[in-house]
Amino acid sequence: MKTKLFTLALLLISAGSFAQNTADAEAVKKACITETENFDKRDLPAILAGFADVPYASRYWTNNAYNGAATIRAVYTKYVTGPPQASSTKRERSNWQLQPLGDKHFWATYDQTSTGPDGKVSYSKEVRLLEKVVQSGGAGQWKLVSVINLPMPEPK
Repeated sequence: MKTKLFTLALLLISAGSFAQNTADAEAVKKACITETENFDKRDLPAILAGFADVPYASRYWTNNAYNGAATIRAVYTKYVTGPPQASSTKRERSNWQLQPLGDKHFWATYDQTSTGPDGKVSYSKEVRLLEKVVQSGGAGQWKLVSVINLPMPEPK
């Protein structure tokens, strides 16, 4: 009887952990998608709200890299307030790979196909590290800590 109760307790704990990881994975996906949508809309406050305000934040493109939340804020402020303006680029995401790293961090990678208003298609591998930031008394919100965009050739 004790073995059955112990097994049942383990199953219930595992189910609760799985449900939390599933909810967190969906919230992480949403945070990744929202970051790109806000970038395309050039919505500076929303872009910056999606990043964790930490000195170890990073943003890497193929031609430059920025470290620290203050630097990232400054670069986005300069870029988003000048040309180009809002973009009507269409994005498709696939091949999501999501991995919790403890209770406070999540690793996400996915493939992104971007089609510009001119019909030009580009492909990229997107890599994100997110951290659960808890405001006083809140449940926590997934914020970007590291964002990496890697251009890729057209898939075969």
